[in-house]
Amino acid sequence: ETQPSLPAVHLNMADYKVWFKFAAGSGSHLMRVKNPGTEEQEVMLDGALLEAPPGTYTFTGPAATLLELQYLGEGQWTLLVDGHEAELYTPEGTDSGRTQQICWWRFGITGTGTHHVRAADIGTPHQQIWVDGAPLDAPPG
Repeated sequence: ETQPSLPAVHLNMADYKVWFKFAAGSGSHLMRVKNPGTEEQEVMLDGALLEAPPGTYTFTGPAATLLELQYLGEGQWTLLVDGHEAELYTPEGTDSGRTQQICWWRFGITGTGTHHVRAADIGTPHQQIWVDGAPLDAPPG
């Protein structure tokens, strides 16, 4: 499916990223799209790169969901998951007044592939943990 041409101002935004969070199958998932609609478009689902030629806007997601990127105009994008709009997601939160300490681990498990664990602000009340790009819900502390 062809998307409308992007405005020139959007094409000049270096490393523009948009994140989406959605539920599918038995868990929650994150999709990051870097430079959507450009030749440099890069799509990651739960921390794994989805390889596709430029101009690809539809993907098969977890639990065989249909994932569709749609350009809304004025630099805005949305993700439809089986026709339903996904939630926009801000991975670093909205507290820009403090500096986060972020640690990454990458490891392999036989039969399941490579996995990533990301931790921010370990040991603080703001601690956050992600496994394969999906946030883990846990009480503070």
